[in-house]
Amino acid sequence: MTPAARRPLAWRASVAALVAMLLLAAVSAAPASTSATDQASASAPASATATAGAPMAPEDLERAARDALWWGDFAELERLHAAAALSPRRVGDGFTLRLYFHDALDAVFDRDPVTEDYHRHLTALTARWAREHPSSTLAHQMHLRARTALAWWHRGTGFANTVSPDALKQFHAEIAAAIDYLTRHADVVLRNSEGHALALVLARAAGWSVDRQVAIAEAGLQLAADDDHLHRTMLNSLLPKWGGNAELVDRYINWAADRAAPDVAPMLYARLYAHAGQAQFGHSLFTDTAVQWLRMKAGWQRLVERFPTAYNHNRFAYLACMARDKPAFRDLVERIGTKPVLPAWGSNPGRTLDGCRRWAAEADVPAADPPPPAPAGVQPPTT
Repeated sequence: MTPAARRPLAWRASVAALVAMLLLAAVSAAPASTSATDQASASAPASATATAGAPMAPEDLERAARDALWWGDFAELERLHAAAALSPRRVGDGFTLRLYFHDALDAVFDRDPVTEDYHRHLTALTARWAREHPSSTLAHQMHLRARTALAWWHRGTGFANTVSPDALKQFHAEIAAAIDYLTRHADVVLRNSEGHALALVLARAAGWSVDRQVAIAEAGLQLAADDDHLHRTMLNSLLPKWGGNAELVDRYINWAADRAAPDVAPMLYARLYAHAGQAQFGHSLFTDTAVQWLRMKAGWQRLVERFPTAYNHNRFAYLACMARDKPAFRDLVERIGTKPVLPAWGSNPGRTLDGCRRWAAEADVPAADPPPPAPAGVQPPTT
């Protein structure tokens, strides 16, 4: 099979053309590797790498990273980032510490409601960090995050027809400025897969084609094949609300699972389809997409065996209800007991959980008995 035939969604855009435009510096500066340790070495100063220490609990890392960004402590952020990158183990709900670090930063950059001054302050602060630490991947990535958050503050999160022309003009100007910054600093920003996820966010906002976005994702996955955030970011671009469709979603998820390690593939399929449900399809995941419940169920069974957290059990139960798998739901909801984790239950979680419980309590309707055989010599009616 040729490399082109292995491309997700069978797209044929030239990766080389995009690399020449945006990714060449990163590809030549950092050798391809699936090792989180290699990524950390490429993106963090030696002092931060040397003092990274033992892996932290996810909740401790998130709290420390939020606090460090909130108080403007870049040295601590660099140390925490190196510690997360040096720990390839999956923890908590089954994610790497890199994802928990990313989510912690989002809590500050995407804080709502805030003023324009809040985002201007973050943009100026991170610009100073990038000037003071020109070789730091994290410093430049933080500045890109700040500029992207400012752009989205101008636009808001509503549909395009709810955005004023002036706000849309400012949004596009900020996105263009961020892309220009990324292009000028690509040799540093794109040393790890996190930089490629940032590039994808900007590419989507700028309306780049799916082919070009896939090329960015593929380049990032060469650096970290297990980057959950990069997979999610690419998947977001394929959702109907961004101009994609259910077929593209299914093809990408299957491609991602097929290229993953055998022990990871079922869980990745389950996780990515769960994300598609959370980000777009909601309660209609099993009617509006091509998701295969038996395959997804096998992935979630493996997830809860390896990472038996309350959230995972609740999310699995929610999905079993949406798939109308009553035996699976009854078993899972019994384990949950009287203390559900409501964020795992989609929109209107309380009502959803109550509705699922009522549905599970209903008596199963037995299959209708077949009609008795016709007496000998009597022909059954035909239509």
